[in-house]
Amino acid sequence: MKIFLVIILFLLETIQLYTQQQHWEIISSKKTTDIEFYNNKLYLMDIEGFKTSNDSGKTWNLVFDFEDFSLSNFVIDKNGIFFASHWNSAGIYISSDEGVNWELTSLNVSSEVLEVDSNNTLWVGDGNKLYKTTNQGLNWDSLNIYAYSLNFNSSKGVICSGNNGIYLSSDGGITWDNILQIPGWRVVIIDENDNIFCVGDQEYSRKLMKSINLGLTWSILYDNIGLGAYHLVKIDTTLFMIQGFPYTFADLYRGSENGSALELLGNFYGTWKTYFLLPYILIADETGLFRYDPNYTPYYGSNHFPLNKGNVWQYFREYGFTKFTVGIHSDTTINNKKYYGYKGKWLRYDPDDFKLYIRLNDSDYVHFDYTKRSNESFLRTGLNGVTTGADVVDYGSASIFDSTKLYWTIFYDEGSFRYTFETYYEGIGITDYSSTWPGGGTGLKYEIIRAKLIYGEDTVKFSDHVKPVISFNPILITPSIHNSFVIGTSHSYQNMIMGGGRFIDSVYMNSFYKKGSDTVFNFPISGVWIEEAKTSSIIFNLDTSFINSDYEFYYKIIVNDMGLVSEYSYSPDSGFYNLIYNPTVDVDEEQSPIPTEFKLEQNYPNPFNPSTKISWQSPVGSWQTLKVFDVLGREVATLVDEYKPAGMYNVQFSMNNLSTGIYFYRLQAGEFVETKKMIYLK
Repeated sequence: MKIFLVIILFLLETIQLYTQQQHWEIISSKKTTDIEFYNNKLYLMDIEGFKTSNDSGKTWNLVFDFEDFSLSNFVIDKNGIFFASHWNSAGIYISSDEGVNWELTSLNVSSEVLEVDSNNTLWVGDGNKLYKTTNQGLNWDSLNIYAYSLNFNSSKGVICSGNNGIYLSSDGGITWDNILQIPGWRVVIIDENDNIFCVGDQEYSRKLMKSINLGLTWSILYDNIGLGAYHLVKIDTTLFMIQGFPYTFADLYRGSENGSALELLGNFYGTWKTYFLLPYILIADETGLFRYDPNYTPYYGSNHFPLNKGNVWQYFREYGFTKFTVGIHSDTTINNKKYYGYKGKWLRYDPDDFKLYIRLNDSDYVHFDYTKRSNESFLRTGLNGVTTGADVVDYGSASIFDSTKLYWTIFYDEGSFRYTFETYYEGIGITDYSSTWPGGGTGLKYEIIRAKLIYGEDTVKFSDHVKPVISFNPILITPSIHNSFVIGTSHSYQNMIMGGGRFIDSVYMNSFYKKGSDTVFNFPISGVWIEEAKTSSIIFNLDTSFINSDYEFYYKIIVNDMGLVSEYSYSPDSGFYNLIYNPTVDVDEEQSPIPTEFKLEQNYPNPFNPSTKISWQSPVGSWQTLKVFDVLGREVATLVDEYKPAGMYNVQFSMNNLSTGIYFYRLQAGEFVETKKMIYLK
């Protein structure tokens, strides 16, 4: 696949702006393959479609949706005619209304090269030969030469890099002179002073060459260019070059036509287009569209890893289903700098350079560099004292704990071939961690669920809001003063205590007596956990002094979990149940209430071995099915397939020699359908 650079220069300023700090701003997070400028507008192609912008890329309007067919690269001639193609699909398309509508021309080839010269001649290369048209695709001339790249000069004609070197044609491509008989040159350009520059990506062509006499002699400006280069453009005396390969990490460098030292301007991934719209530079790559703006000051965030004595984080470890907390319980001052104790090491955050440091052997080492963005790297010293390269593999903003924050995901070798991904959120700290061993085995994986963090004088509580699940059939009428309730509870983080156990902290009942405007509140009654039944029992007596005085009894069941920040569930969700005392009613006549809504409960227990109970309720009678599926969507069991009247139901499900893993159970009652996940552990 051949990549070219189109340069549109306006508002020309001095090249000094490129020596400033590189201020790269992410303006699109979608894969972008091409950019052009015409009629004071920017145009681009990304994975969604063809778009235009009137404000230098700050906002984009979709003018053509790639729903029926997609395009990947395009050019615009002086008359505003748009030509486009796709690298992997045959067909050259034309648009006369700035990309709103496209028509297929008579040339049915895919294009690795798509260029237009100053005479409005369109050139197309399909990997075997070149084609050109001077009448907007009505007729095509076939040129028996292959080209990686094309460039044009008003006096010397067209120059291309081909299979066997560099070629120059002064008669519109009819004949070609091979001016450099060495293959492997990825891109070649010729300026208006007839200077030729070429660079390649083969082992023998990973150098930037220059000729001042149309290829008679060549000099090497830059030798041993890493993996080679595939983008090259010249502005005045300055050269810009992308080093690397398409689909992989690539670096943008600045040099000069005189061979001065190369300067790294930015790191990208799979760069497809470098576009100069001075004072901006636009980079289109596999991860999105980036813009350099000398007037843009990047936001690096603040307090990335909140270090305060008393901060505590709670994590859920996936393998082993355990919970654990990490906290900061000590601090100290060294050389007038404040350090905090974290996992047995001293850490400090420097707000001036946006770096997190670790103190080892009386020296500070970078633990995290928050100035880095996607595809950038830094040297990281871990808590184990090992220093290794860390790559930022993802960066952006996302929702966490009810707010949107910046995040960074890094990848590094933790030592002994333990490869690790770690995600930090601004103002939160480490939220996700996973490591793998040689051969792909999973070493450790955990994610944050709760936190208590101190900001100034305030302690802020964070929670993922995963709540307990209550399984309870409420009693609304009783013939007895002495009563007991059985409450089933479960939680998504069940068995998070090492060695097994519940993630439920307490089960209790709030109640009161009410008569007219008079309300008398009772003390909460705690439930007692019955291990054999895996349920909680609440035992209480009705107060006859109130009951005999025509007071009514109201109650609510409350369950809270063992999170660092507790989450609560209630039955009912709002209001209270009214328990009516009627000594004349028989126990057998006690009626369960008719549900007011469909509801599929979380199975209990979960995870389970070897069986679990699934409960649901239906407010109307209907044909009901309850089925179990594996992760591939294959049905493994039918638990219910019959008509059922309105009511509350439950069924026991046993695995019957099925494999350990995740399963799904789905209830369908009339038009109501709901699916939940359960985990079977041997």
